[in-house]
Formats: sequence, structure tokens, C-alpha cells
Amino acid sequence: GVIRGAVVDQWGKPVENAVVQTLPPTHSILTTKDGYVFQNVEYGEYSIIVSKEGYRGGSAMVEVRGKRVTYANVVLQKYEE
Repeated sequence: GVIRGAVVDQWGKPVENAVVQTLPPTHSILTTKDGYVFQNVEYGEYSIIVSKEGYRGGSAMVEVRGKRVTYANVVLQKYEE
């Protein structure tokens, strides 16, 4: 299957270069302005864990079934100065 998603801040702006990982830990990638895509994901349930310095981490739960695309968007809260 495929997991695809956007990672944005609390104002809806894309967050680039955030680390996106799956739990169980099978995939890891950095985001671009377009988000992230994990290809060839085994069937099952995953937590999507997103982190970036200066932001409070975020997460989402997904279930991958078949060859469908599963969407998991995550909002990261930027720490105030």
C-alpha cells in the first residue's frame, strides 16, 4: 500500500524537512512542501510520527489495506518564541 500526507503548521503552512516515521518502524522520510509519500507499505496498522526542531511533535493512526492510498495529514504546533 501507500501512505501519503501533508504536514502543516497551525496556520496551514507546509512544514518542510520534518522527519516522518512509521511505527512499527518500517519507513522514514523528510517532508517537502508537498508532504510525504511512503511506497510499498505492508498491510496493517501504523502510527505516523512526525517531528521537527522548534515544533511540538504530531502523530496520526492509519490502516493500510490492499494497494489503496491511505492519507494521514499531521499538524505540527510551532513553539512560541
